[in-house]
Amino acid sequence: MGESRFTGGALGLWGIKLLAIPVLFLGVFTLGILWAWYSCFVQRWKTKHTFINGVQLRFDGRAIALWVRIIIWSLLTFITFGLYAFLGFRTIAKMRWFARHTHVITAPR
Repeated sequence: MGESRFTGGALGLWGIKLLAIPVLFLGVFTLGILWAWYSCFVQRWKTKHTFINGVQLRFDGRAIALWVRIIIWSLLTFITFGLYAFLGFRTIAKMRWFARHTHVITAPR
């Protein structure tokens, strides 16, 4: 078994954090699509720098697909008078979406 490690650095993380500032302000004007793009961007950076048992992770989720899910989750939250989000179903659904789009990079045989 190989060693698990994270190779990302503080400078890269600072860049990601600084990018969040305009995303927060512009996200209102883009109806949340920019926030979905930012979430995918952050996840892609994390997985690019994550190795489990010596194997690198890869994230293939797309912002538009996440944005559609966010709309659905928001509607479910509205329909259930906030219970969908309050009871954690929305958070779990988002975690599952990210997990479904995170893969290990396998070497070609």
